[in-house]
Amino acid sequence: MNPVPTSLDDARRLHLAGRLGDARQIYDAILENEPGNDRALHLRGMLALQEGDNENAERLVRQALSRVPVPESARATYLKGLGQILYFKGDLEDAAEAWRACLDIDSGDASAAYNYGTLCLQRRNYDLAETWLRTAIDHGEQDNWEAHANLANALARRRRYPEAEACYLTAMALSPDNAPLLTSYADVLTRSGAPQKAEAMLKNALRLQPDFAPAFLNLANTCLAQAQLPGALEALDQALDHDPSLADARHKRLFFSHYIKDISAEELFHLHRDWGATFAAGIDVMPAVSFDRHSSGRRVLRLGYVSADLGWHSVGLFMASIIAAHDRQHFHITCYSGLESEDTLTKTIRADADGWCETAAFSDARLAKTIRADGIDILVDLSGHTGGHRMGVFARRPAPLQISYLGYPGTVGLAAIDYRIADACTEPAGRADDCSVEKILRIDDGFHCFAGPGEDLAVAPVPVANQGVITFGSFNNIAKINSDVVALWAGILNTVPEARLLLKDQRFKNSATRRRIESAFAAHGIDADRLKLLGAQAERRDHLAQYAQVDIALDPFPYNGTTTTCEALWMGVPVITLTGTRPDARVGVSLLSQMQLKEMIAAAPDDYIAIAAGLAADVEKLNSLRANLRGRMRNAPLGHARAFTAKLETAYLDAWNETQGSAE
Repeated sequence: MNPVPTSLDDARRLHLAGRLGDARQIYDAILENEPGNDRALHLRGMLALQEGDNENAERLVRQALSRVPVPESARATYLKGLGQILYFKGDLEDAAEAWRACLDIDSGDASAAYNYGTLCLQRRNYDLAETWLRTAIDHGEQDNWEAHANLANALARRRRYPEAEACYLTAMALSPDNAPLLTSYADVLTRSGAPQKAEAMLKNALRLQPDFAPAFLNLANTCLAQAQLPGALEALDQALDHDPSLADARHKRLFFSHYIKDISAEELFHLHRDWGATFAAGIDVMPAVSFDRHSSGRRVLRLGYVSADLGWHSVGLFMASIIAAHDRQHFHITCYSGLESEDTLTKTIRADADGWCETAAFSDARLAKTIRADGIDILVDLSGHTGGHRMGVFARRPAPLQISYLGYPGTVGLAAIDYRIADACTEPAGRADDCSVEKILRIDDGFHCFAGPGEDLAVAPVPVANQGVITFGSFNNIAKINSDVVALWAGILNTVPEARLLLKDQRFKNSATRRRIESAFAAHGIDADRLKLLGAQAERRDHLAQYAQVDIALDPFPYNGTTTTCEALWMGVPVITLTGTRPDARVGVSLLSQMQLKEMIAAAPDDYIAIAAGLAADVEKLNSLRANLRGRMRNAPLGHARAFTAKLETAYLDAWNETQGSAE
């Protein structure tokens, strides 16, 4: 007859063999006789974690840590276990602290280094992630494919793509038929400019796991990187078919819908409204803030801007002058920045803000609590459904008044956002109000402020003077260049036979994308030698300098340019736009109206061609515009940062007073 196991080592063996019930009985018996047995407390706590009893697990392991004296090696083990428990409880801050304390004792603990490095990756602290994942690999996790894949991800987020690819190849050698790994690697290939290779890898991932929704999500990004909008939309639909809870696919589907040329404002409204109702139903709203703390005698309202784009991005470029121009006697400005790394413009914006909070590592719940603790009165979303958005924060309603501004081309669809900033050009009163979940706050003259592109670059002469032929151009995202745009721009080139068209987008670094655009124009009789397709420039100054090659800029439709239009005008290049019916199809009307350039606004496609042809034939006018557009912009409402910001503040105050009144 075999003896009944009773020792801690026996229990440990049963535990490792998966006989949790038998192990639990022995641990409990030992602790009944020795309540202070730190090793038994730790092992019983880890068993409780396996059984899903996180509260008891934490209590037991903390008791083990409280026992003194405990050898340093045991303390490191207990801290590592505590980190696991806290992580599964969702307490990432304390989990990180526990793992870091373990590593302070034993910096070569491979599993603790892996756990901590992976958590740093999740919290977007990529430098620490790299350090500790490399430590993990060097000290025992060299055969762990996830360690290599996570290190690759950390490197890719720093745009160190060749190193990231080497790590992915190591991971794939360890786990060759792994759909999640192939999907992650493909994402890096897309971002590093190899979308065709990424597409092939994703198709392989889907062959291995046909229902893997994240692969369809990444395939959508890859398709858009190759200017294949139908493929991107189809991939997003498939991602959502396989996993309706995949939030990133839902947000991308909403945003990408604006690239569809035939979708109406009403259809966009219904898509966003329906999403908002479903999304909000799954989120706990914070208790309402009493307006009693905001008495009429209070002079300063606390204004919070939430964005992951407060750097050299269109949002950062427009917001920099506004944040600097805010009236500090009436507004205190806090920026909640989700940027993963700051640049020179970030530093400028940060210096001009009254408060700054780095939020990339924050969960939505934690950020909402932070905003509430900061006493923010008016919280402004600058992202909508674009990358780095914080819809989950706004749905929790941490501030009494919430507004959407600038970063999204129409209604966001979330009822917790009370107002949206626009103007009468982009969204005329009446029909537009019926297509917005938020109440629209219209700013007189226009809702954009562009005080310059951040580079002191002189305006170049019109290139036709040297080249003898007109060059039309567009520096817009080529996802906006749909079949109708190609047909109309080809019509211009056919009307102005010697003219050329210069298109610039980072995706043109890919030869297949260039061929696709050339084929689209060839179908309308335009030879490839009349097209010049340029990739993006790494430096902003070099990007702006490319306008020296363009005589006349062409605005795409229905999704107009914004930053591209402002930059072209600043560089002395006139822009022609076509009036549409959606908000994003009327941004060109708004910008050109502010510049007193209504002769550049076409009411119909034939007008668009006629304006382009007429301007191409009038070199004297092109010279005059080239010399005067920058000065005209500086004197327009668009270019007056302080005057515009005062109007924006009035809109905020109007909304604040209206909301406060309705709350009372």
